[in-house]
Formats: sequence, C-alpha cells, structure tokens
Amino acid sequence: MLSDSQIQELISQIKTLGELSLLLRKKGLDIEIKEDSSPVTNVDKVINERAIEFLHSKFPSFGIVSEELDKEWKDINWFVDPINGTKAYLKGKNENWNMLFGLVEGNSPIFGAIYYPYANKLQVGGSMIEAVEIQESGTKHKLRVEKNPEFKSMLLCPSDNWYMAWNRELGNNPEYELVKYDQVGEWEDTSVVIAKNKANLLMNKNWGAWGTWDIAAGHAVLSAAGGVTTDFLGNDIDYLSGQSMLPHGFNYADSIERIRRLPWYGVSKEEYEGKFEIKDESNLRDKESKSTLF
Repeated sequence: MLSDSQIQELISQIKTLGELSLLLRKKGLDIEIKEDSSPVTNVDKVINERAIEFLHSKFPSFGIVSEELDKEWKDINWFVDPINGTKAYLKGKNENWNMLFGLVEGNSPIFGAIYYPYANKLQVGGSMIEAVEIQESGTKHKLRVEKNPEFKSMLLCPSDNWYMAWNRELGNNPEYELVKYDQVGEWEDTSVVIAKNKANLLMNKNWGAWGTWDIAAGHAVLSAAGGVTTDFLGNDIDYLSGQSMLPHGFNYADSIERIRRLPWYGVSKEEYEGKFEIKDESNLRDKESKSTLF
C-alpha cells in the first residue's frame, strides 16, 4: 500500500512539521476555545494545513479525517492529529504531547506513525512495516508484545482520576493490578506502553469523547507489535461509520484473549452501565493527560 520511499518521505515530512511546531511555540501562540471547551492554537491549524496539503499531494485517492478539518471519508483514510495534547503543548515544559498519523484501509489500520518532536523520537508500524522505535541517534528498537493471556491484567491508569475509577470497579478483583503512569517511566502514547510490555491493558470508557484520530496511529503500531485494539465493550473499531468520535471508547491489550476476559465483554453499553459501572461525578476526560494522549 505504501512503498518504502513513500514511508521515508512521510517520516521526513512529519519530522519537519515537528520542528516547525517547536519553533512556532517559541514565537508565541494564539489560543481559541473550541465548542467542546478544549483549546486549539494557531500552531494546530498551521501544522494541520501543511500535513493535509502534503497528504493530498502524495496520496490523492485517500480520504483524510483530522481533528482540525472537515472530514473526508473514502475506502482508505488518513487519521491525523497534528498536535495530540494541546494543553501539554501550551505549557511548554510538560512534554506529554505528540503527533499522530494513522492510515486505515476499510476498518484495518495498515500504517501508523507516532512522533515526539521534543525528543525527536518516532514509533512506526503497520501491515507493511514492523513496529519499531527510532530514537534521535538513529538507533532502532523493535516493539514486540509478549503475550501471556493467563498472566494477570496489568491495567494502565493514565491519571489519578482513572486510577480511582478502576479501583472502584476492579480494585477487589485479583485478576487486575492497577499500574499508575509514573510507574512506567517516561511519558509515551498508551498504545506504546502496551507494545513495550510495561502494562498489558488500557481501557477508556469515555463514550464519544475521543476521536478516531486519537487511536488510529497507535492501533496500527500496536497491531504490528502483536497487540490488539477494540472498543471498550470488546468490539472492533468502526473507522468507516462516518462518525469521527468513538461512541464506545477503546481498549489496548496484549491479546484478544485478555479482552474476552473482561467482566463486561460482549455486553451493551446499557448493560455495562446497569450491571458493572460504579459511577462517580469526577470527569475522567482529561485531555491534558491524554495518550493518545490520555
């Protein structure tokens, strides 16, 4: 689907956009508040425009679905988040943000690139390329999930709110061990935390709060590493629905067997909320700690 030369050209362009994002941040930012109360900057828009212009010129037959763009679905689609973690980007010193480029054919992610401009670190993977991390020095490290479905679920909690939520629902279940984000080392996309075997499960039940552009790149990289991505209830992600937001959240895991062991696997949203969810008034959607952000 993508030739080696196309992949290299795309990676080069992503790195160029990353350098630009750092340069423009130093020059100062214009900030707007979107309808969902999240911030967007002039840099989000500039990076998005240049990314879309590049993708249209190099892949004219592909659709593009971006957080900062009118959506254009085709049989094969790019899902782009030019700056994933705008609140962290705004702070300047808090480097919990990245750039996401995912390519999906039908409902199958076939290429993903996750780039961290401040560290010049890249993670790529897909159906035509193995999952690897490329560090600033050029050193490559293969990403490969160590599957052991019988081992207890090491559930990644990207924020204190998530830790409290899962502790309420699963804290007494011996099959689950909660892993706080500061236990896994440096901040990375949560899909990569699973691919690096620092945890083996990540769950997000924020119905409709996350976009397909948030997970497509990580989905491709994790799949190439041998892991799986589903919605929160264990179903396949539907990238062709015409809905840019994820109505049923998402999960990352080392194996489909682990997903199938979830207490609510296969039930409806209504059944989950009625039988399993222990509700709290806290708002779990924290875009600042988002991975994908989390």
